[in-house]
Amino acid sequence: MTSVRDKFMSMKGLKTPVRITIADGTKINAVATGTVSLKLMDGTTIKLSDVLYIPEVEGSLISVSKLVEKNVVAQFSKGKCVFRYGCTKVMEAMRCGNVYKLKTVGDDVCNVATTPRKEPWAVVHALLGHIPFKRYEQLLTMADGVPEVTDGVTSDALCAGCCMGKMRADDFPRYAEKLVKSAGVLVLVHTDLMGPMQTKTPGGCTYVVTFIDDYTRHVTVYFMKAKSDVLSKFKIFKAALENAMGQRIKRLRPDNGGEYTGRQFKAYLNNCGIKHEKTVPYTPQQNGLAEHMNRSLVEMARCMLYHESVDKKWWAEAVNTAAWIINRFPISVTIKIPYEIVYKTKPLLKNLKVFDALVYAHIPDEERRKLDAKAFKCRFMGYEDGVKVFRIMNATTGKVQIVRTVQFMETSTSGHLVVRQDEDEEPAITEDPEEISARKKQIVASSTSGTMKRQRRIQERAMVNEDQLEIENGQVMAAMEGVPKSYEETTTSADAKEWKKAIASELESLTANRTWKLVPRPTHQRPIGCRWVFTLKRNEEGDVIRHKARLMAKGYSQRHGIDYEEMFAPVAYLTSIRFEVEQCDVDTAFLYGKLEEEIYMELPEGLQELLSLTNTEGEGDVVCLLLQSLYGLKQASRVWNKTIDTHLKTMGFKAADADPCVYTRGEGDSECIVGLYMDDMLIASREKDIIASVKAGIAEKFRINDLGRARFILGIEMDYDMERKALPLRAYTESIINRFGQENAKPSLTPFDPSVHLTKADESQSDDDKAKMKSKPYRSLPHAPGMWNSTGHRSVAKLSRYLENPGQRHWDDGIKVVRYLLKSKDVTITYDGRMGIELTAYSDADWVGNCDDRRSVSGVKLMM
Repeated sequence: MTSVRDKFMSMKGLKTPVRITIADGTKINAVATGTVSLKLMDGTTIKLSDVLYIPEVEGSLISVSKLVEKNVVAQFSKGKCVFRYGCTKVMEAMRCGNVYKLKTVGDDVCNVATTPRKEPWAVVHALLGHIPFKRYEQLLTMADGVPEVTDGVTSDALCAGCCMGKMRADDFPRYAEKLVKSAGVLVLVHTDLMGPMQTKTPGGCTYVVTFIDDYTRHVTVYFMKAKSDVLSKFKIFKAALENAMGQRIKRLRPDNGGEYTGRQFKAYLNNCGIKHEKTVPYTPQQNGLAEHMNRSLVEMARCMLYHESVDKKWWAEAVNTAAWIINRFPISVTIKIPYEIVYKTKPLLKNLKVFDALVYAHIPDEERRKLDAKAFKCRFMGYEDGVKVFRIMNATTGKVQIVRTVQFMETSTSGHLVVRQDEDEEPAITEDPEEISARKKQIVASSTSGTMKRQRRIQERAMVNEDQLEIENGQVMAAMEGVPKSYEETTTSADAKEWKKAIASELESLTANRTWKLVPRPTHQRPIGCRWVFTLKRNEEGDVIRHKARLMAKGYSQRHGIDYEEMFAPVAYLTSIRFEVEQCDVDTAFLYGKLEEEIYMELPEGLQELLSLTNTEGEGDVVCLLLQSLYGLKQASRVWNKTIDTHLKTMGFKAADADPCVYTRGEGDSECIVGLYMDDMLIASREKDIIASVKAGIAEKFRINDLGRARFILGIEMDYDMERKALPLRAYTESIINRFGQENAKPSLTPFDPSVHLTKADESQSDDDKAKMKSKPYRSLPHAPGMWNSTGHRSVAKLSRYLENPGQRHWDDGIKVVRYLLKSKDVTITYDGRMGIELTAYSDADWVGNCDDRRSVSGVKLMM
């Protein structure tokens, strides 16, 4: 599918538009179909038939499943996908993030004309600073580039951001300044001071001063550390506005605050010939315009902060953005736009963005080396007057910068009129361990509603430079089938039949295992919820071999002492998994454990299949009383561990003291070792018959999948023969780098700066800082490079001291450790049996290395 009409060699319209459902559930129409010709980078040309023309989608997508139907074979490997027809290589797509991009050559100049930008009202509402719908209607005819509304909204809808930012105690009468009291620009300027705010900005400011021209209603804001800075800000304002408007300020109307009545302020006004119109004490109504403007600025800023759950320390950026937006809206008094009156031109609003949107900013060639990333990740913080530049917050340094060349990553999720949920409200459900160890990232078509092209003509030139690793003109993404995110999505999916079979299979397994029984809804206890999780199982070539559905309990709604008591379940240390072994896993492992607690669960979606399997007539007000453990329960992993531990001990195994999930039995040639990691098992022995007998013993109670020789465990590839063992770590390392969002970052030459001394004083102090750090994967740092990289191990050990309450400084140093891994992605641990066994130990200690308690830190390194 594509939106580029010029790519078609031939096209015919569809009498009935084809309805397409994209990844976010939005439905779009294909209006035509035809044949597309693509010229590849090697000079060959391929033709694709039955290509859908969809004006609303940006870019182009090739369906892997459709190619397979045409007898094209897709071979997925590390970093690329090769398409073959018979023995002939047709094309090759390179992996970029979670998408495979097919590089093509376009014409020297490609002119593209597309539809104007259209968004749902929820998105437009957020883009324009949460303004009322009536003001949006006024703006449509008075400014250029205003996004159009697609969903037919004609009035204001309930918005969580507006509720958090604008709600008042009651509908008291409001008397805004409806009268222009001056005859021209800068004849009268209103000013007022707000603050101190409860949160300091990163620059240390707690006050904001506003200056409003009475005639145009143009507002200018400045941020200050102290009230005494008002005079210096007024001087800056005076010089800027008088230069822009060609007029001089005649009168200034502040309140009676000391910052405006001081000797220096009065003297300056007298020298400039500006009349000082102070209000009567305790009568703020005389300066109502400034009071009203301050409220408008704060309400709009508050809406933007709460709509995207932004840290309050960025309040100044939100207020500055609010002022920028307000200056580009018609005022109710004159129905004119302040910006237009001041600068004699209509405002252009086609570059509006949602505050705190994810954005990538370009790194100039002068500031990077040949193979360095060409952009860095940041958050959108607002606009600058006069030029097309943006204020962004560098996600790594936390500093605000002004940049010009950016790429926004807005999606339709910005359009939901709900507040983003905190981690405490609904944390991620307990994942299926089978999926943890074998999951392949799925590629789905991205939402198009948030990335629709503006009404413009774009000229693109196909160029191939030494340092340009990808061609931006005409990239075609080979996208695999999307995985449904909910039960409803499976019913509309192209693979609906396969998903239905997967759901029925899971329900059959749960019923056969007597996981629950249906009982009347209890009155003494609230049932927990449940949800479906869907995955596609693929082989090493990336082909889909199985559609899998897993029913998960919503364990986050459980309450300690009622639904569960203890949660901890041990897993084998990764350092224990270094043997020549065979592998197996337990199918639906968590369902074998008996529950001690009384837990009720709501009936899962797919109720009719469930009732037919349990021979129950009618629905009624019934719930599931859980008899066995279920994925998603807080205690599920602990119950499973107790179950498998008991069984292994009945088989004669004993848990090792150093690792409670490594079991041993026998000695010498009859010795057997079992390593347990959730439901994955590694079984090592010198005799294959012993391994087979252990598998048979486990299979007497549990249904297992015999995977043969261990090749891939916990994301780590295993390659070995009788003389050597190798653990290629690229896949595991890349998963760590991607988890921390550093795949496009610049590699670090060292994991830690020895001159940096982290302390508890760097820990998060405020609730906002703690909540921010809670959403970061800091606590997974100990599992990152320490397993194989001794250089990074010491850095991780230092950072691990602050796992309980890390701060921003700890996080920044943790990112440096992850960036250090970028230079060692291709490391392979090799154990060569021909070198003999020689154990060498090194020991050392620093001097008062722990700055918190002034203790020295010892270290031991063993090499074999």
